[in-house]
Amino acid sequence: MNSTRVHINSQNVDLSPSQVLDVFELLIQTYPRYADSASRKAVQVVVMKLMQRYETGEHELGVAEQILDRLSNEVSRIAKRPK
Repeated sequence: MNSTRVHINSQNVDLSPSQVLDVFELLIQTYPRYADSASRKAVQVVVMKLMQRYETGEHELGVAEQILDRLSNEVSRIAKRPK
């Protein structure tokens, strides 16, 4: 099984592809709640790092595509909200 190594509080943690998708889902669900730009930027950086990790071709195919699909769905949902 392929995994992604994540650096958390000075420790490396290996995440399976399904765990990476779970982390991504959590980030996307909580992103709108961050009022400050630093927190929002941090979420964006983590999502980009996850994407970059899976673009290398070293991992299970489809993870990057699933992240993009979920991100696209979330953007569509946000865009349809009344202002």
